[in-house]
Amino acid sequence: MLKACKSGTDDFVDYGVCLGRLDGFRSGLYIGGAYGAADVICYPNGVTLGQQADVLRAYLSRHPERRHVMWHFLALHAFAEAWPCAGAFKVIWDTETGLPSTVPK
Repeated sequence: MLKACKSGTDDFVDYGVCLGRLDGFRSGLYIGGAYGAADVICYPNGVTLGQQADVLRAYLSRHPERRHVMWHFLALHAFAEAWPCAGAFKVIWDTETGLPSTVPK
């Protein structure tokens, strides 16, 4: 996912795959929210898919030890750090499972 999300690349197919996955991820969060999922990511108004790719790319650069984890778990943690909600839950990186986890604040 890191390679696909590099902006300014000549490989527009990879970048399109990145943006498509991020769009699907965000849509899934909204659908999950409609069914009572905890609000842990509060995207700012007007945030673009390119900005989401920038946040994910920066997160992956800061955490190379996590790059083996499925990208949607990494996106959840990256976006929850970048755009946390004021609600009752937060996302942490669970060192025991090696995955993000939603916990009360």
